[in-house]
Amino acid sequence: MPFLLLTLLFFTLSNAALDPDSVYQSFLECLPLNSPESADNLSSVVYSSTTNSSAYTAVLQNYIKNKRFNTSSTPKPSVIITPTTESQVQAAVLCAKKLGVQIKIRSGGHDYEGISYVSTEPDFVILDMFNFKTIEVNIEDETAVVGAGAQLGELYYRIYEKSGKCIRTSF
Repeated sequence: MPFLLLTLLFFTLSNAALDPDSVYQSFLECLPLNSPESADNLSSVVYSSTTNSSAYTAVLQNYIKNKRFNTSSTPKPSVIITPTTESQVQAAVLCAKKLGVQIKIRSGGHDYEGISYVSTEPDFVILDMFNFKTIEVNIEDETAVVGAGAQLGELYYRIYEKSGKCIRTSF
């Protein structure tokens, strides 16, 4: 009898871990504990397909640059987190680790292999860095500091803006 109860408890807990609402609620509880500034604007940085589905769909689809990963058969994350501060990034990583959920980092759209969009894990979250688009170009030093969410075209534009010259690249 105790074995049956333990088995039933295990299956109940494992099914809860696969529930997107459960993952979403767990992040809502965990993020403020690891980043106090997150408590104020959680609804604007944490998205779930079941809770705020239209915003979730918009964030998911608007930042997929390779349309092969925007199909109905593509695995979808349980939660998308769009941090606006570095401490929210840290909190999201810590919470994913605490919750045992795989985290995928989506940045400036240069992931043509889809590593940041999909997972073989049933539950995963996307940490979307699109809010980190800052680009600082120093022409004299020939350096640039580029945020993780910046796209290549934005970088080229900022270099052109500062230098007045077109850029030639070879890959």
